[in-house]
Amino acid sequence: MLRRTGDAVSDHDGVRVSRRTLFRLSGAAAVGAVVGVPLAGFGAPLTAGAAEACNALMHQDGFGSPTVGSWLESDFDSTSLRIPAGSRWDDAALFNPSRFAIVPDPAGSAESVMRFTVPGNGSAYRAELMRRQLSYGRYRFTVSVFVPQDFVPYRWDTIVAQWHAFRLPNGRDTNPPLALSIDTLAPVWDFRIAQLQPDLTTRITRYVLPVPVRYGAWTDWSFDIVWSTPTTPGRVVILQDGAEVLRFDGVNNYHQASSPYFQTGIYRPVWRNGYAPTAPVHIYHRGITIRDLTACATVPAPTGVPDAMTSDGERVVLSPLANDLAVGAATTVDPTSLRLVDADGALVTELDVPGEGLWSVDPATAQVSFAAAATFVGAVDPRSYRVRFVAADGTFQTFGSELTIEVRRAEITVPSGAVTSSGPGTVTLTPLAGVGDVNASTLRLVDPLTSEESSTVVLDGQGVFAAPGDGTVEFTPEVGFEGVASVGLVVDDRFDRAVVSSVTVSVIDNPRPAGLAPTEPGLSGASRSPGSPGSGGVGSAGAGVRDGRMLAATGGAVPSSLVALGVGAVVAGAALAGHDARTSSRSAD
Repeated sequence: MLRRTGDAVSDHDGVRVSRRTLFRLSGAAAVGAVVGVPLAGFGAPLTAGAAEACNALMHQDGFGSPTVGSWLESDFDSTSLRIPAGSRWDDAALFNPSRFAIVPDPAGSAESVMRFTVPGNGSAYRAELMRRQLSYGRYRFTVSVFVPQDFVPYRWDTIVAQWHAFRLPNGRDTNPPLALSIDTLAPVWDFRIAQLQPDLTTRITRYVLPVPVRYGAWTDWSFDIVWSTPTTPGRVVILQDGAEVLRFDGVNNYHQASSPYFQTGIYRPVWRNGYAPTAPVHIYHRGITIRDLTACATVPAPTGVPDAMTSDGERVVLSPLANDLAVGAATTVDPTSLRLVDADGALVTELDVPGEGLWSVDPATAQVSFAAAATFVGAVDPRSYRVRFVAADGTFQTFGSELTIEVRRAEITVPSGAVTSSGPGTVTLTPLAGVGDVNASTLRLVDPLTSEESSTVVLDGQGVFAAPGDGTVEFTPEVGFEGVASVGLVVDDRFDRAVVSSVTVSVIDNPRPAGLAPTEPGLSGASRSPGSPGSGGVGSAGAGVRDGRMLAATGGAVPSSLVALGVGAVVAGAALAGHDARTSSRSAD
C-alpha cells in the first residue's frame, strides 16, 4: 500500500525539479527477511533459463584486490577521471586519498571495504565510483552500505547509490532516474524515481522505505531492474537484507540512446538552503556487483486457491499451501514465508480480530490456526495470506489467497416446563435449571396475542405470568381459575442467539368462592399486559366499570373477580415493581 504524505520541490545537478511527490510505504512491506511484499502488482517472476548468459556477473567491486577491476570512472565534486584498465587503488592521481580509501571493515570482519568521504568544507559534495552499462535489459545490482555512528546529519538527502541519465537534448544535466538516499534528520531510507516530462523537467516520486537506518551496521541492498523502453514496461524490485521493500512497475528512465549508468558512494548537494560546513562525512561500501538477467526466462506465478473450513468453536488448523502447490508445482515455494495480511496491509504471523478470534501462523509447518472468540458464531471476515516463491536466479514474488472459517455452535435448547399448582398462591418455575450457555437475565415472556416480548403477561380469567429477571418465571392464578395456563419464553444464549421455549401451569384446588361472578364468556385465556389501555393493567386512565371489569382507583383495569378477592394488588404490584409492560395494547372490546 502506498500512502501519499505531501508535496515538495527539489533540485539536483543544478536542475530544478518542477514537481516532487513524496510517498510513504505502509507496514505492508515491513516484514521479516524471508518475506517479499509486492507493492505494485503481482506480475510473473523472472527466473534463470537454460542460457548461460542468464545471471552473468558483469561487475564486482574489487575492494579486496589491489587492482581496480571494471570500474570506469572516479568522480569527486566536479572532477571525473577515467580509470584505465589495470589501475590500482593506491593511485592517488585517480583516487584522491581524502575521498577514496580502501580500509578494514569498520564492523570488524577481515574484509577490505571502500570508505567514501566528503570533506565538510562547505564546497565538497561528492565522492563516487561509476560503472557504465550501455544496453537496455534486466540487471541486478547489489551494494552493502555501512552508516557510521558519527554520520553527520543533513537536512537534505544523502545519495549512496544512483542510476544516472545522460545530458538532455537541450544540453542540461538532470536528475538521476533512480536513486537510493538517506534522510538523516528523520532518519529514513528513501528511493526516488524521476520521470521526464514533455518540457524536459522531471517529475520525482519518492518512496520512504519501511526499514530503519541502522548506524554502525551493514545494510545489504539488492536492486532488480528491468529498464523500460518506449514500447516495453519497466520494473524495479528492491530487497533490503533479503526482504522485498519496494516493487514499482512503469517508466523508470528517460529512454535515451543508452540506459542509465550506475554510480555509488556519497553525494550531498551542499548548495541547497540550510547547508553549513561540518565535520567530514564518511560512508562505507562493499559487496557491489552487477549481474545481467536479460536472458533469464519467465515462468508463470502459482495461483492461490481459497481455503474454507467449518469449526464447532474449537481451535482449527488449515494448511493453505496444500492446494496452492498443486496449481504451481513448477515453482519453488518458500513455506516459511507464509504470513497473514492485517487491516493495514502488514504481513504478520499473529492476528487478533476483536469479536472474532485469534489467527496464528506456524512458519515451521506452513499452517494457520484459528481460535474463535468465546462468544463468536458465524462466518469470519475472509483473511488474506501471502507466501513467496523463489526462482532459480534467486528472485521471488509473492502470491496468496483467502482463508474463510464458519464457526458453528451447537444449538442450545430450553425444555418446555410444566408444573401443577394447588390453590391461589404464586408458583415459581425454573425453566433454565440445568441449561448452560444462556444469559438468565435476558429471559422474557411472549404475549400470545401480539407476539411481543415482555417481563409480565396477564391472561384474563387465568392469572399473571412474570419474569423477575433472575431466570425464573412466576405465575399467580386468579382465584377461582382451575385449568391450564401457558406462556412462551425467549432467552439469549452466550452467542446472542434467541432460544425459544414455553412453560405451562396446571392449577387445581382453586375453587371459586360462593357469590363470585364467573369470568365473562370469551375472555378466558386472553392476554393483557399491565400498562396497556383497556388491558386490565396499571396505567389505564380513570376509574369505573367497563365490560364487567372494575377500573382500579390507581387508573388500572383489573378483572372484577380479582378485585373482589383482593388479588388486584398482586397484579398492580407486579407491574409497579418495574416489569416491562410492552406486551399488548389490545382491549377486550
